[in-house]
Amino acid sequence: MDTIRQKTAQQIVDTVKSVCGFDINFIGEDGIVLASTDPDRIGSFHEAGRQAVLAGGPIEVGEV
Repeated sequence: MDTIRQKTAQQIVDTVKSVCGFDINFIGEDGIVLASTDPDRIGSFHEAGRQAVLAGGPIEVGEV
């Protein structure tokens, strides 16, 4: 599978946040955050993102 470049992923999250107003993470198949509106999240592991990949669809995550 082709991988998206980090710069492109960051442009996507920035654009989506400008429309919806929510923080956005772009997560790779391995569960690693590739881009985020929160720079501290980039490079970290995202369990719900990994679960969405394994499930083959969206996972709803409530506030913690």
